[in-house]
Amino acid sequence: MYTKCPSCRAELSFLPPPNPESLPEGYKHRIRCPHCGVTIGVKINKVDVQATYPNGYPQAAPQSAPTYPAQPQQQPQTFAPKSSTKAAVQEEVEEKPKKKTGRLRNIVIMVLSLIFILLTTIPYALKDPSKLPSWAVGPLQDFNGISGWAALINNFAEFKSQFAGDGFKEIMLRVVYLFPMFVFTLSGISFILALLGFVFKKYVRIINLIFGILIGGMAVTILFCPQIISGMPIKEYFQSILNLNGVMYFACAGLGIIYFVFTILFMKSMKKKVKEDDEE
Repeated sequence: MYTKCPSCRAELSFLPPPNPESLPEGYKHRIRCPHCGVTIGVKINKVDVQATYPNGYPQAAPQSAPTYPAQPQQQPQTFAPKSSTKAAVQEEVEEKPKKKTGRLRNIVIMVLSLIFILLTTIPYALKDPSKLPSWAVGPLQDFNGISGWAALINNFAEFKSQFAGDGFKEIMLRVVYLFPMFVFTLSGISFILALLGFVFKKYVRIINLIFGILIGGMAVTILFCPQIISGMPIKEYFQSILNLNGVMYFACAGLGIIYFVFTILFMKSMKKKVKEDDEE
């Protein structure tokens, strides 16, 4: 009997098995191709077997086909190499814009907030202004917001007495009296939010911008409040501060401006832009 090898397409001759009556339906006789070494199954027709073995058994024992070393079978490649797949995945990941953690921004906000907290805590902790340097007494007393909260909690009548009077100067004094309290409170909240943002790798831009506007605005207002109340020209007012060695007044107001500027700069998106090719 004859057949063709499906691998190398060579014509093969072989002897079918004897006793076709005992073969089951759909039986395939397994032979090995001597050219490429591939084992194939050939469906046997009982009529052909009977024609080959009229007496129902072979006249002579069939000789086994010679064996040859198996040749590598070349099959069409239907999948991409692993290296190509990794390159495609890596390229897809690189196309997505990477987002920064925002931890550096939170560190800056924490440092600035902590400085404002210290401006309030130091004069309240010392109690005696004489223990402070002469150039720091006035500015630190103006930023002493803890004393206001202590008066509100422990002696409400004393706190309420600060708001007596209806004139312009009295109203300004009331407002400015509350500013150190607000600066201390907002700085504490800002520090806590920045610490949580550092831990969870988030930076809340809108809230920090609002805090920057409020803290920076109140710090500058505390500097100019005496000039507004007294009506003194700004040049003379600044000269009087310098004559009193009150450079710390400008430092506190400048710190508020720096806080505000950083919150504006930090409004920029934290997503890294993917660089485009020069040809595009």
